[in-house]
Amino acid sequence: MAEICELLIDKLGIKEEVDVPRYLDSVDPTDRIRALTEIAALRLMQYFDRAVNHLLSDCSDDVRQRAAWALDNLNDPRAIPSLLRAINDPSWGVRSGAGWALVYLGDAARSEVERTLRETSDEDAREMAVLILQRL
Repeated sequence: MAEICELLIDKLGIKEEVDVPRYLDSVDPTDRIRALTEIAALRLMQYFDRAVNHLLSDCSDDVRQRAAWALDNLNDPRAIPSLLRAINDPSWGVRSGAGWALVYLGDAARSEVERTLRETSDEDAREMAVLILQRL
């Protein structure tokens, strides 16, 4: 009977609920990525600050990249300062994710991206700022 239930759940595409707070705190980066995916897909604004925290301080490049994507999907201008910090990240994926989030924030981000371009000495951040401005 359990097998039939599992097949039915799979066939209907019913996902198990993700315990977002617990997964965000997990030591397993796969769990943190899963939680950030839920935040992005369902636009769970109540986790905005936690997504920012993972973007800026998670030890996993993949988690930081997924946090950038989550913030991109939340599309909240409050993320601009954190996204600007993230274009200095050592990981190209994180810089790119943060860059796209800034592009989608549009004119709300333009002046800050221009300022970053003028003031930063980090070549990777300068490159990303140019790419962002080309797409705004």
